[in-house]
Amino acid sequence: MIQILHGDYDYYYDLAERHQDVIDAFIVGGRTLERKLTARLPERARDVYRLPYGIPVAAGSTPRPPRVRPNCASCLSAACTATRASSTFR
Repeated sequence: MIQILHGDYDYYYDLAERHQDVIDAFIVGGRTLERKLTARLPERARDVYRLPYGIPVAAGSTPRPPRVRPNCASCLSAACTATRASSTFR
């Protein structure tokens, strides 16, 4: 039986502690989860496996700045304005 800790939440650590007697291995996605789980279950440290995930970033690449998305109200306002403007010029 394995347990996958999906996030850094007490819920997952509590489950691991509560059911450690029936779990053979723990899978974590990052170093923080690995560190915290092994701190809570030091006797099970050899049963904690870090399986990182994500997309590798090429060396030398520059990160793209986050795209700014308008909030819903301004989207609706712009859409309403565009609709009124286009209907005026028909």
